[in-house]
Amino acid sequence: MDGVNVASAGQNLNPGPLPLAQNLNTMSELIQFLSIQSQPNRKNRPTRHQVEIWLRVAHTGYGKQVTVHWQADAAWSQSSADYSHRDSDGAEFWRARFSVKLRPRSHCPGLTFACRTSLGAAEYWDNNQGQDYYHHWREGWRIHPDLSWLRLPAPPRLGDGQTWLSVHIALNPETYPGVRPTLHWSADGWRTQRRAEARLLRDIHPRLQIWRARLKIGVAFRIEYAIAYTRGRNIEWDNNRGRNYRLQRKPLAVMILNLHCYQEDQQDAKFSRIAQAINELDVDVVCLQEAAEPWNHGHGEWNLNAANIINQRLPRPFHIAYDWSHLGFEQYREGVAILSRYPLRHIDAGYVSDSADPYDIHSRKVITARLRVPYIGEVQVFSVHLSWWENGFANQFRRLAAWSDSLNQTPLQGILLCGDFNISADSAAYRLVTQDFGYRDQYLTADRQGSPAAYREDDAHWPHAQGDAYRIDYIFSPPANRLNAAAARPLFTDHDYGRVSDHPGYLFTFVPA
Repeated sequence: MDGVNVASAGQNLNPGPLPLAQNLNTMSELIQFLSIQSQPNRKNRPTRHQVEIWLRVAHTGYGKQVTVHWQADAAWSQSSADYSHRDSDGAEFWRARFSVKLRPRSHCPGLTFACRTSLGAAEYWDNNQGQDYYHHWREGWRIHPDLSWLRLPAPPRLGDGQTWLSVHIALNPETYPGVRPTLHWSADGWRTQRRAEARLLRDIHPRLQIWRARLKIGVAFRIEYAIAYTRGRNIEWDNNRGRNYRLQRKPLAVMILNLHCYQEDQQDAKFSRIAQAINELDVDVVCLQEAAEPWNHGHGEWNLNAANIINQRLPRPFHIAYDWSHLGFEQYREGVAILSRYPLRHIDAGYVSDSADPYDIHSRKVITARLRVPYIGEVQVFSVHLSWWENGFANQFRRLAAWSDSLNQTPLQGILLCGDFNISADSAAYRLVTQDFGYRDQYLTADRQGSPAAYREDDAHWPHAQGDAYRIDYIFSPPANRLNAAAARPLFTDHDYGRVSDHPGYLFTFVPA
C-alpha cells in the first residue's frame, strides 16, 4: 500500500501534511461555513427553494446562538441553526434549514449569505472576509470555496442494529482532477486495517462531486478511519487534524447514588427528580444504596420501596434487583438495589460483614447481577454499601474482592463495584483497595466533568478531608477489567438536578478498553 503509514495499536495514522485549504487556515477559527445544498420545489414552477447549510462552530460555551443571515430577491432575513453533534476534536456541527420563496417572475439567480455565532455580548462572523458568500440556484450543492474536499457531516454515533456505515465525501474535481477517495479504517485500534474504495455517486457540476464509501462494521463497538485522496502515486490525507475520525456505539452509562434511607425533606419529589435524571441522561444501570422500605415487622413493603418507586416513575421501568441488610433509622429495611435497562441474570446477594444480624447497622449485604450490554459484552455489576474502616471495612472488602474474583473465572468484559464505600480517597482503606488489591478508581481514569461534591463537611469520620479526597462513593474495578470509564461527573448537586440526598450521585460512561 504505497504511501500509507500504519501506526501501532492505539495510535493514529500518520498521513503527513494536509493542503492549506483543507486545514481551513483562511477561515474563522470560531465559525466556519462548510456546505450548502438547495433544492427547488418543482410543483408548478420552482419559486421556492429548500436550503440546508452546515457550519462548524467552536465550543465557546453553552447558550450560544448560531444564525445564518441571507438575502435572495428581497430584504435580509435570518434563520437559526440547530446543534447536530460534536466532532472528536471538540468542535460542534450546526445545521440551518430554511425555505426561500421568490416573488412571481423573479429572476434572482441565487442566495447571498453569511454566518454568525454569539454568546452574550461577543459575536463572531464567517462572511467570506467581508464579501459574503454567494450560492447560485443551479449549483444545487457546493462546499466552501477554500475546500478541496469535505467529509459531509454525520453524527458520531453508530446506531443500534447498524452493521454498515456510509461515508459521503464532497470533492472539488477542478482543484484535484482525477482524485479518488479511499477510506483506511479499523475496528480494533489499528491492530488490523481495512480499506474501502469510494464510488462516485453524482457529478453535480464542474466544481463538485459526491462520493460514497461503505464500511461493513458488523457488531464493532467503535471504528476509526482516515481518508486518502489518491492521484497517480501521490496521496494526500484527511485524518481529522491528526485525530482520525472516530465513531462508536452508545457507551454504558452507570449512575451511583446513596438515597439517605427516606430521611430527605420533600422525599417524594426527590424520587421523581431522580427518575427524571435517569431518563434524561439515558442511564443504563443504576446502583442505589440506602434504598429503604418500611420495616413492617421485618417483612418490608415493596410498594413503598425507594428503588421500586423510582423505577416505576421511569417512562419504561427497568429490570430491578433488591435486597436488604439491616434495620435503618429504627423503622426501615435498608438495602441495596440494581436497576438495569438490560435483563439482569445470575442475581445474587450476600453479607460481606462479620455480622449478619439485621439489627446491627454494620451488617452489610451486597447485591450483584450480570448483564449483557449490546456491542460491549458481559458485565458483572455490584451495588455496594460498606462500613467505616473502624467498623470492619477491611474484612468486608476482602470478602467482596474474593467474591468478585470468583465470578471473573468466566469470560467477562468488566466487573464494576459501585456504591458507597465509606472511605475517603486519602485513607488507609483507599490504599488497601487500590494498592494492596490493585483495584482501579474509575473516577480517576475518566475524563472528569466538574469537581466532586461533598455535603457532610462536618462528618466526624474524616473532618480534615477536602475536595477530591472527600469522595466516599466510587466505582472500583479489578486490574484485569476490560472496561474503562470514558467520562464521569457528579450529579444531584446544587447546579445539576439539585440535591436529593446527603450524598451526591455520580454518572459514569464506560467503553471497551
